[in-house]
Amino acid sequence: MYIPMLDPVAVGRAVAFYRNQKGISQEVLSGLADIGRSHLSAIERGERKPTLETLYRISRALDIKMSTIIIKLEEERFKSRYYRNKRLGEFLKELDLSEGHSSGIPTIQEELEKNEK
Repeated sequence: MYIPMLDPVAVGRAVAFYRNQKGISQEVLSGLADIGRSHLSAIERGERKPTLETLYRISRALDIKMSTIIIKLEEERFKSRYYRNKRLGEFLKELDLSEGHSSGIPTIQEELEKNEK
């Protein structure tokens, strides 16, 4: 069963995007948001997920709505999904698998085994 989870890297990219757009350093933003600079740095690197409270503080310090960051996260999610699907499609084309052919599972398994060697 697939359970969607918040991608911490996407959160970090969104925060860094708006911080850079405003032209402020991590030091300044962390001070304005009243969080540690190392904590902000870890969020931007995708090593930590911010709580709602922390995300709210960051958005207020950036003078943007928290929903603006959330919208950016949704955009990132769809870009990532498109990119992954595009790469998978290209991989299947390389294996000469397309509609009308068999499932290709044996071919995919063979290629993956070759790749592991």
